[in-house]
Amino acid sequence: VVGMAGKVSHNPPGWVDAALEIFHERGISFIAGMALNRIPTLDATARRGPDRDGVIEGKPSVLQVHWNGDVSEMGRLMNTAHYDIMNPDVERVLLGAVDEILERYGDHPAFSGLSYWVQPRSSIWFGSLDCGYGDITIQRFTKDTGIAVPGAAPDPGRFIKRYDFLVRSSAKRREKWIAWRCEKVKELWMKIHRRLQAKSPRLTLTMNTWALWK
Repeated sequence: VVGMAGKVSHNPPGWVDAALEIFHERGISFIAGMALNRIPTLDATARRGPDRDGVIEGKPSVLQVHWNGDVSEMGRLMNTAHYDIMNPDVERVLLGAVDEILERYGDHPAFSGLSYWVQPRSSIWFGSLDCGYGDITIQRFTKDTGIAVPGAAPDPGRFIKRYDFLVRSSAKRREKWIAWRCEKVKELWMKIHRRLQAKSPRLTLTMNTWALWK
């Protein structure tokens, strides 16, 4: 169980199982809430690099890359999603967490599913149109849509070139960019949903949206 700012809570062993038993005895259904603002496994990967200079050189990162080439490092850009869901390593960790939760608690009758907090800092989506301009994301967009996006490594100005091309220069292209991103988010959410349903049809997936802020 992870607490605030990615710190591990010091709860007694087995407390979740004990809580589930109490819920079951009292006829209470439990849906686990997931914020995903910070994920210690991915933080450890990010600390090993690359840093911003490495990202500019073209090295893949688990962190979100912004329109100006900044990366979502600890203590910076906190009102945006931290991790890049287009990076296969990030998706692997997100889905692995679902698998672990289901293995531990999925068979308990009080456990009813998962609820994700969908707010700007939650790494279950892009979080903002200001994010998602890293090489991995752009390569996948071009592969899926056939739209060639300007800017290639190691050009440090490629991120703003991509932003201008996809967001500012054409309303039609902007809509395609947004629609593609929404489809990628939907695909991730459906992978989570299918895992829940494979465990038990009674398990639900809920997206708990928050008001967006700057």
